[in-house]
Amino acid sequence: MEMYFKRMKDEWTGLVEQADPLIRAKAAEIALAHAHYLSIEFYRIVRIDPHAEEFLSNEQVERQLKSAMERWIINVLSAQVDDVERLIQIQHTVAEVHARIGIPVEIVEMGFRVLKKILYPVIFSSDYSAAEKLQVYHFSINSIDIAMEVMTRAFTFSDSSASKEDENYRIFSLLENGEEEKERQIASILSWEIDIIYKVLLDSDLGSSLPLSQADFGLWFNHKGRHYFSGIAEVGHISRLIQDFDGIFNQTMRNTRILNNRSLRVKFLLQIRNTVSQIITLLRELFEEVSRHEVGMDVLTKLLNRRFLPTIFKREIAHANRTGTPLSVLIIDVDKFKEINDTWGHNTGDEILRKVSFLSQKRLVKSKILGAGSSRKLAVS
Repeated sequence: MEMYFKRMKDEWTGLVEQADPLIRAKAAEIALAHAHYLSIEFYRIVRIDPHAEEFLSNEQVERQLKSAMERWIINVLSAQVDDVERLIQIQHTVAEVHARIGIPVEIVEMGFRVLKKILYPVIFSSDYSAAEKLQVYHFSINSIDIAMEVMTRAFTFSDSSASKEDENYRIFSLLENGEEEKERQIASILSWEIDIIYKVLLDSDLGSSLPLSQADFGLWFNHKGRHYFSGIAEVGHISRLIQDFDGIFNQTMRNTRILNNRSLRVKFLLQIRNTVSQIITLLRELFEEVSRHEVGMDVLTKLLNRRFLPTIFKREIAHANRTGTPLSVLIIDVDKFKEINDTWGHNTGDEILRKVSFLSQKRLVKSKILGAGSSRKLAVS
C-alpha cells in the first residue's frame, strides 16, 4: 500500500503542478462559493437510494456529514502541492471509517458520480470564459477522480482487514471455550472407538454401530468443525481419514465373517486404533492453530478486548437497523481506580477489575456482550 500511495501522491502532485495557477484559483473559488450547496444537493440525491439511506439518517447528515462534505470539497478542489500528502491521508481515514461501519464500496462510487454530476452545472453557470470553464471542470474532475481512487483502494484494503477481523471474531466466539470443546470431541471419538472394540472382542453384533462419519464426532466435524476450521490443512487430513475408515467399516459390515478370522480381526482393530489416534493428534493441532485467536481476550478480565469492539458494534448496529430495534451501549468506568492502585497496589486494582467484570458478566442476559474497553472501562452492548 505504501508504494501505491507514493505513486498516487506523485500523480496528484503532477496534476496540481501542471495546472495553470489561475485555473486552480478559479476551482478553489468555485469550491468556497458552492461547497455548502453541493453538500446539500449531494445528500439529497444520495439518500434517494434505499440502500444508501440505510447508512444516512437525517440527524447524521445535518449534524456531521454535510459540514464534513463541505470541507472535503474545499480541500480537494483547492489543493496545493504541499497539501497532497495530507489529502491522501484524509482519503485513507475516510475509507477506514466507511469500512468500519460497513458502507459498501458501490455506494461510495455512486456518491462520487453524483458529486461530479452536480458540479458540472455549477462550473458552467459561472462567469468564466468557455475555455476557463472547461479547464476548471477538467481539473476538478481529475482531482475528484484521484481522491476517489485513493479512497477506493484504501477502502478495499481496510474492508479486507475488517473482514479478516470479522472472521477472527467468528472463530473466537465459536471456540471461546476451545479447550472444553476439544476434550468433548476427543471423548466422543474415543467413546465410538471403545464401543466398536468391545463389540468385536465380545463377538457382539455390529449392526447397531455407525460408521465414523455418522457417529457423534463425525456429525460434529462435518457440520461444524469443517466450518470452524476452514482453510487449515489438518481439516482435509481428518476428512480423508474418516472417509477411508468408513470404507473399511462398511466393507466389514457387508461381510462380518471377516471378524471370525483372528488375523483379519486384529487388523481391523489396529486400523480403528490408528485412525482414531491420528484424528486425535490432528484435532489437537487444529485447536492449537486457532488458539492464537485468543489474543482477542483481555488477559486480566477474560473479556473480549478492544480488538473486536468494531466488529461487534458493526454487527449490532446492522441488526438494530434491520429489525428497527433500539441499540444501547453502556460504558462502565471503575471509579478511583488510580487511587486504589497508588494506595493498595496493582494487585488489588487487578482483583477489583476481575471482580467487577465477573459480577457484570454474571448479571448480563446471554444476548448481551461485555468487553474490556480500556484499563478501567468495560463496554456492554
